[in-house]
Amino acid sequence: MPKLFVSIFLCLLFIIVSGCGSDGLPIQPTHPVKGSVTLNGKPVENVTVVLQPVDAKAFKMNERPQGKTNAQGEFTIFTYKEGDGAPIGEYKAGLALIVLNDSGDDQVKREKTATFIPYKYQKPETSGLTVTVKAGANQIPAFDLKSK
Repeated sequence: MPKLFVSIFLCLLFIIVSGCGSDGLPIQPTHPVKGSVTLNGKPVENVTVVLQPVDAKAFKMNERPQGKTNAQGEFTIFTYKEGDGAPIGEYKAGLALIVLNDSGDDQVKREKTATFIPYKYQKPETSGLTVTVKAGANQIPAFDLKSK
């Protein structure tokens, strides 16, 4: 009898555990999103682009699609995994440029000649930058930032 009980318990445990993956989370379908960032007409590397949904109620997990620019100023947005894109919707965008110091810790290194993203672009509420994600591939217009 104890062996039967243990076998049933293990089977039930296996069924319960195997059903507890990311498939059970409220993940929304995503669509590819690509874009670029320039400052005064020149590409900017290492800019983090964060999309804030206009209708946050549609995002049960408080998702914030984001991407990071390469040396050409180009970025690809991801939400749940690298390169997956963003759910359909309207977004406000915020941009931040973070350069780590040479020691590898999280202190921001600012040199006088370093590129600086004006503060107004750093907050989605003040940037004036918007993104609309539709079904299918999305190439958003370049974010051409002005330093003044």
